[in-house]
Amino acid sequence: MRILSLVLIAATAATAATATAAASAATAETRVYQFKGEKIEFVDEPADHLTISKGCVNKKTKPACAATKELAKLSLAKIQAAHPGTEAASSLLCEEQLKGVVVLGKSEIGDENAFCRFPADASLIDLGSLLYRARQNDKGSPKS
Repeated sequence: MRILSLVLIAATAATAATATAAASAATAETRVYQFKGEKIEFVDEPADHLTISKGCVNKKTKPACAATKELAKLSLAKIQAAHPGTEAASSLLCEEQLKGVVVLGKSEIGDENAFCRFPADASLIDLGSLLYRARQNDKGSPKS
């Protein structure tokens, strides 16, 4: 009986994980930003507070690119300690902790957004996503 219970629990967990992934994929939106003439498509996943270049998203596995590999290391507290009173925390997260470059993109409807570009593979992540992850990491509940 115990083995059957464990099998049912495992099956339920797998079904829940599949449903969560499907729901996440269903709520994900794409949008295009232009950077000095280059158009790049982004995936916006509100449930994960993540806006990232589409090339980073592989639906079969976790996103794997420079823009996601270091997210667990982000710390807003470290930035605030090094730069008391700063209002540019997200830029500093990009440049100092991730060794990226802040770039500005313009959407097809004229909205502007700042992103962190990673020289290793040119992947991009929204600065707001970095700030969210840094706060989560400092709380001890990282989502990566």
